[in-house]
Amino acid sequence: MPTLSDRSRQFAVPVTMGIFLFMNWWTGAVRLGGVSQGEIAFLFPTLFTPEFYVFSIWGIIYMLLIGYAGYQLWPGQAARTIHRQIGWPLTIVNLIGGAWLVTWHLLYLWWSALILATMLALVLLVFVRMRVGQYKVSEADFLLGHLPFSIYPAWLSVALIANIAIALKEMGWSGFGISEPIWTVILMSIASLIAIVVQLRYWSPAFVAVLVWAFSGIWVRNGDIAPIGTLTLLLCALLIAFVIVRGRRRIGITLPLQPPLA
Repeated sequence: MPTLSDRSRQFAVPVTMGIFLFMNWWTGAVRLGGVSQGEIAFLFPTLFTPEFYVFSIWGIIYMLLIGYAGYQLWPGQAARTIHRQIGWPLTIVNLIGGAWLVTWHLLYLWWSALILATMLALVLLVFVRMRVGQYKVSEADFLLGHLPFSIYPAWLSVALIANIAIALKEMGWSGFGISEPIWTVILMSIASLIAIVVQLRYWSPAFVAVLVWAFSGIWVRNGDIAPIGTLTLLLCALLIAFVIVRGRRRIGITLPLQPPLA
């Protein structure tokens, strides 16, 4: 039986999602700080910054989040344990997402990175609580739950690394004498390691696909710079091979039914 808290959460998720989307539109429409979101990344260009097309993934993320916000409003969804576990963290993410947009536009880059890190931690909490890939779920749960909350943390991981790299660039960090191409490869390797660690416990090819998407943009933009070109392709091949091998090992494995959630 849905409680008052359930109804409040059901209301809070789409409302705060709407606020986040409005802030995304407004900061771009008025060009807060005199720049658009995409232009900021290129004010202090780093070799980790991918080609502009990669940022279109935000549109996919927003559509999927809207889908989840609507799904959890469906009849019979209010009292499900999974929504109780992830609804309020997602509400907080939506609210501080607006603050992230403001700090990003006003070039408060370290504040922006701190907010992004908080968003990532909360979205990873959602990902873990959903136990992605550990149980059989309905198509609706997969498309409107597991998929958006696999893509979202993966992209926030990339965005956070890029944000920190841009903040360091803005403050004139020398990189401890290590060249920027080498640092770029190191950062890409860290992102790849995160994806592999996630895959060892959970099963989410979409998580890895986001990194391959981001790396493709880095290769398109900076592939002619050694050793970025070759090692970017190598990392993409490694991630794809890892997913294929792990996927083949899962063939024939019968996953348990998802525990009762309603």
